[in-house]
Amino acid sequence: MRYFEIKNTKSFMASLLTKDAFRDFELSSAQITTFMTCTVDGLMHEEYLDSVGKDHTGACRMTPWPMAAPVIVSIIRGKTPPLSMKIILRLGDESAAKLMSKAELPFPLSDIKGLFLNISCDREKVTCVTGTSLSVFTTDKSVEHTWDEAAERFLASYTDQ
Repeated sequence: MRYFEIKNTKSFMASLLTKDAFRDFELSSAQITTFMTCTVDGLMHEEYLDSVGKDHTGACRMTPWPMAAPVIVSIIRGKTPPLSMKIILRLGDESAAKLMSKAELPFPLSDIKGLFLNISCDREKVTCVTGTSLSVFTTDKSVEHTWDEAAERFLASYTDQ
């Protein structure tokens, strides 16, 4: 687990909310506090998508960030920034598989439940904390270290002073 304080908040928030820099992530959950608190789970309700002409796979999965971001933007849109915002993103399975195969780790991908980026924003600062979830107990931290290093590279342009 690594903690990052975002120095370039304007660029980071633009990249997060309106650009495709986070396209490889899925929304796990979000909590936004404006004049009220809105809580969003990231579960995609594919039966709704069926009603707008999409195929239904029957799988329960997280919503891709490019689909979720406009909803989050609609909640925070206005002249006054939110009092706080917490967004938990999960790296998509395809991107996680690529990252782990490059690292040649001794874990099957099926043991990795998620590589997470926890984003917290308030009126003072923006921070990110990495996290991993495995389906097995291990003292081996290679998955965590691999994800921490990848997240650091990904966030480097926002954390530099």
